[in-house]
Amino acid sequence: HKHNHKQLLKKAEKIGYHFYKLISILLKSHAFLNLRKAQAIMRLAEKMPKSELNKIARQIIFQKQPINLEIFKLNMKDQSKKEKSLIGPNSEEFIREASYFSKHNERS
Repeated sequence: HKHNHKQLLKKAEKIGYHFYKLISILLKSHAFLNLRKAQAIMRLAEKMPKSELNKIARQIIFQKQPINLEIFKLNMKDQSKKEKSLIGPNSEEFIREASYFSKHNERS
């Protein structure tokens, strides 16, 4: 079992500091029982950008939320809602393609 834990921690470390910390916290308490939880989170992590994983892990750690797959998924949904709310329907009229800026710079 120690081999599995070390492997998971190595993978988590490659993702980022907060994600590594989250997995190590999970494995530190009741390592044998929490191995499955850590593996489930790692499987989900394989499908996501590292920066997003670290944001979510940081949020879970700082808010002292329970560490499990369901909580991780809930935080993923919250994260995507926050990002979507930054660009509301009224601000879409201000979004321009990259070519817009290069054309305007040529005129100056």
